[in-house]
Amino acid sequence: MLALRQAAAQRYDALLNSIPGLELPPLTLPNRIISWFVYVLRLPEQVDRDRVQASLARHGIATGRYFAPIHLQPAWRSHSSAGAATLPITESIARRTLALPFFNRIDSGQQEEVVAALRGAIEA
Repeated sequence: MLALRQAAAQRYDALLNSIPGLELPPLTLPNRIISWFVYVLRLPEQVDRDRVQASLARHGIATGRYFAPIHLQPAWRSHSSAGAATLPITESIARRTLALPFFNRIDSGQQEEVVAALRGAIEA
């Protein structure tokens, strides 16, 4: 399972490298094995993630907003110190994260379809 997921991550990396401004996850980490339970990238600052996500959905491609800052969660927002929490870098990263379709048996054709649709949505 890990080998299949590693291969899928490597395929995404190769396909996505040509899209300017994307921040891709590292394929390796020193002294670690990545489990690749999800593939999350960051869109460029000027790209509206929600618009991209809606465009991909119109192509039948499900994605996810992966990173939700704790200080913006409903449970935290009710805390008395919540109003003081301003984390602009965290919030910027959260607005730009997008989890792509990722599963053990995703094939290169499916990944090429995802990347083509993503490229089109970013460039629109």
